[in-house]
Amino acid sequence: MAIYLEHFCTKTGKPIIANGEPIIEKIEYCLAEYFAPNATFKLGVVYQGLTTEDDLKQFTSQGLSLEFAADRRFYFMDEGLREKLFDQAHFGAAYGSNLFTPCKSFSERENLRVLVVDANTGENGGVMPNSDAIALVGDGDGKIDVRLHTSLGNQEATPFQTRFGIKERYAGLDVDDENQPLIKTWQLGKGTFAPRDLSEIGNGYDLIISTDQLKGRSVG
Repeated sequence: MAIYLEHFCTKTGKPIIANGEPIIEKIEYCLAEYFAPNATFKLGVVYQGLTTEDDLKQFTSQGLSLEFAADRRFYFMDEGLREKLFDQAHFGAAYGSNLFTPCKSFSERENLRVLVVDANTGENGGVMPNSDAIALVGDGDGKIDVRLHTSLGNQEATPFQTRFGIKERYAGLDVDDENQPLIKTWQLGKGTFAPRDLSEIGNGYDLIISTDQLKGRSVG
């Protein structure tokens, strides 16, 4: 599982050549491929004091648009992804690079039971006292049930850093309620998860996520 980014000059539109070959960067196990598996990705090279806004817009006729940026790395795509993930354009610069962070592995899971805890107040939908909830995520990290932790191939009793994406979710505490609304708003997340037995919390959870781990949306 990998994507390939051709480096190109944002002034001329031509590929960057080194040793007679175009520079093509490979990124393995990243969220960009999860959210846009059929997209073309390119990395535009910019020049401080020389590259203009018009330079960055000139590739729309080729079907490419600037979607994300981080420092001097400007990510172009032939598919609009930024607005699907972020509700404000500037989040594309603040958090977009997380989509292109290479990871050691990738796993897609469905029907996980997830509890989201407000990182500031501990609010968690009444599953537990707010003070107990804030203690679980007080360091800004989340918790992962030990069984899910093991199934992902992680080292026993060892926290791990991750990038994660959510494509759809049901909102509500009753997982058997068929009338719960299905929310298809995409969400980007990052942070550390520490393993813990979560089976005795509420009706049992696979993940407890801090709101600090959810990136790129000013509203839920």
